[in-house]
Amino acid sequence: MNSTDLNQFDTITPPISADKRDQWQTIINGSGYFFSRKAMRFFASRVAWASLTQTPNAWLFITSEQHQSPFGPLAWDGQRRYSIKAWRDSFGVQDVSEFGEYATLAEATRALRTIAKQH
Repeated sequence: MNSTDLNQFDTITPPISADKRDQWQTIINGSGYFFSRKAMRFFASRVAWASLTQTPNAWLFITSEQHQSPFGPLAWDGQRRYSIKAWRDSFGVQDVSEFGEYATLAEATRALRTIAKQH
């Protein structure tokens, strides 16, 4: 898929007040479906905009997801959980932590800081 194809997705937009707004826009534009409104809605995803952290090899950030379904049992008992992601121009978004590994934003933020120091 070339960069022109990536622009076909209706993506989210970082808030005007977001730190590093230009970098966020670059990440969103270069991530294909990950930041599409459909994907974000399906996973009830949120982005911790203030978490964006640059390392020598990637940009790290935190997302949260919450299983919302009228069918059957909910993952994580329906609680919102947090994950750490990495973005590089060469590969897009990838998981750094397990999906939903952290119970709180504070816990995920501490882990992100530790990971960033190691890189």
